[in-house]
Amino acid sequence: MDLETSKTALIEWLSALEDDAILQKIVTLMEDSKERMSTAEKASVAAGLTDAENGNLAPQTAAEKIYGKWL
Repeated sequence: MDLETSKTALIEWLSALEDDAILQKIVTLMEDSKERMSTAEKASVAAGLTDAENGNLAPQTAAEKIYGKWL
């Protein structure tokens, strides 16, 4: 299963999930993963958010040209 298919399946599964214990474990995992980001990763995310807030964005087609081989 490719990454996008896995994400979609996970979203569908989560939207139907009614087990609070499992949901809490997933939330904890998500929060823990944010804490494990390196300083460089956090800086990169912050810079990207600042760029987006300032309207410094590129069209999807430009991103596809650069990153297309990995998509």
